[in-house]
Amino acid sequence: MFSPRKTPVQPDDSEQGYRKIYGVFHWFLKVAVLRIFDDDYMAGPFFTFHMLDMSIAIVVVIFHFLHHLHDLDTVILSLSAFLAGVEVLLKIVGMVRRRQHVQRMLQTVLSDRSYRSAPTEAAICDKYQRLARKLLYVTVISYLTTCTMLLIYPVLAGELGNHVLPIGYAIPFLDYHQHPWYLANYILQIVQLHWVAIVFIGLDGPFYLFVCYSASQIEIMLEYLKRIGQNPDEDAEQGELIRKIFEAHTRLSEFLSECSFVYREIYLMQTLCSIGHICVSLFHIQLK
Repeated sequence: MFSPRKTPVQPDDSEQGYRKIYGVFHWFLKVAVLRIFDDDYMAGPFFTFHMLDMSIAIVVVIFHFLHHLHDLDTVILSLSAFLAGVEVLLKIVGMVRRRQHVQRMLQTVLSDRSYRSAPTEAAICDKYQRLARKLLYVTVISYLTTCTMLLIYPVLAGELGNHVLPIGYAIPFLDYHQHPWYLANYILQIVQLHWVAIVFIGLDGPFYLFVCYSASQIEIMLEYLKRIGQNPDEDAEQGELIRKIFEAHTRLSEFLSECSFVYREIYLMQTLCSIGHICVSLFHIQLK
């Protein structure tokens, strides 16, 4: 459980910005005790614990939903919590199933040295590394802000006196309308929602790195294509450009194919759950 952490690639170049950005995303997974992309992750019992915890939470939400059919507020919040729980469960299980593919893709991104080729390539890579850093900030702020907004809903709606919980989840067989169980449930939901936000930051982070890396390689290939024909007398230079384009295209095609394999089913299911969650939330807002 406390075995040394192994990252996909050991740091060997302080100039590579992607490594530092991934380090932040990896820190969030470490805080959430879900170091999915580490080699020693599966050696610990945490995955089983978290899957069991989320499965129990989903069952409790269903029980809560059925037990409070007379309370429309609770029914709506329970349905929203159920969709959110299923989304998290599918996301984590999907990423664990394809963790080896993600590890290989991370190794490709973190070991890339395209910026060493020439000043033009360095400028392109630096531009997309800055974009990756911006996406890092946006991801952290947006997920934590969304979590906070969900948690303060009862406060903003003035429903604290009515013992309304942020999401339709409550400890079973205990009346959360009674003191101190309302406070206990509220604290439990604060911990759970923050854990979910931290997990999503860590799991979605590598995807943004893959997007920025792919965009940088495409722009580098376009730069090579522009140079073809500029010096027709330099046959060796033209041949070298064609070779670079061919190698970059082959490498990027394989990378994007693996990226599509990893994310297509995960993001499809996540999108469907998110759509259902948004529809339920909008209905709740309109109802209020």
